[in-house]
Amino acid sequence: METYPALQRHEVDKDVQKIVYEMERWKDDFVIKMKAPKSEIETFWLRKSFQPILAIVVIQKPNEPIEYFRGVNMEVAMSTGSLCAERNAIGSAFVSDPSIRREYFKMVAVLQMPNLPSTTRMSKLDRELSPQPSGVCV
Repeated sequence: METYPALQRHEVDKDVQKIVYEMERWKDDFVIKMKAPKSEIETFWLRKSFQPILAIVVIQKPNEPIEYFRGVNMEVAMSTGSLCAERNAIGSAFVSDPSIRREYFKMVAVLQMPNLPSTTRMSKLDRELSPQPSGVCV
């Protein structure tokens, strides 16, 4: 395993800069929609970890423009587990084009957002007693 230091945006190639830009747009859209009245983000979609994870998958078919697909983790039921953001984005790409091939997948970007603020009707005790997720989807 290797690790590299963080790089400034101007230090990476143009394709990486584009996926960073798309992730910024996805984050901004997500935050706006998450704060919408009657959002169920905490009470249903992320009710186990209260931890949004966003993903962008980059697809490029031969002789076609790049496409970006968004995903977010979902934790709707402990019995069925959760769906990680990357798998959600890959599924969105497949649904948009079932003829998609593995070699068309060029990049994946993942962003861990801050925990959601405690704005639901759950009490602090309910939150502390809720089962915590164990594991990370890769």
